[in-house]
Amino acid sequence: MTAQQHDEAFVNEALRAFGGQVYRTALASTRSPADAQDVVQDTFIALLEHSRPFHDREHLRAWLLRVAINRCRELHRSAWRSRVDRFDDACAQGIPATAPTDPSEDLAALERHPVWAALEQLPEPFRIVIHLRYVEELSCDDIAGALGIPAITVRTRLYRARKRLRTLLETGELPAKTRLRARKESTHG
Repeated sequence: MTAQQHDEAFVNEALRAFGGQVYRTALASTRSPADAQDVVQDTFIALLEHSRPFHDREHLRAWLLRVAINRCRELHRSAWRSRVDRFDDACAQGIPATAPTDPSEDLAALERHPVWAALEQLPEPFRIVIHLRYVEELSCDDIAGALGIPAITVRTRLYRARKRLRTLLETGELPAKTRLRARKESTHG
């Protein structure tokens, strides 16, 4: 974490240390492994081009997460994203997808879990703070730094997100496809 322009060794070290967190955060926001990988790549390219020093590892981590989250927001706003979403909707309605699905059984099992389905229903600002707090185990102050918002806003979003998750889980207001998958698993499992 020196004052000079960051070289490839520095970026590779940062990628080893924080690449997983950046990827998981991007995946929580984009809901797409391919988009999350693009966000990770863009984030670490930005680090390579960034010339200002970092005070410590926590400062670097907060900067990386902030860049990744901003890149996710840009991706959501892009016109290309809306076209892809329309294609995804068409695939969900019965047009077969040409790309193979992710073979990871762990990810598939996680996606079928009711908590995961409830998380998917949350707006992106709530989903991100929940992810950063409970998956990445960041403090509210660290989340505030990563998102560029006051810590009180983080706490408010966490409170509202937990409240909404509780309501979704207690009332069973989950998407029909999730309820159907859970029902199939209970009869076949």
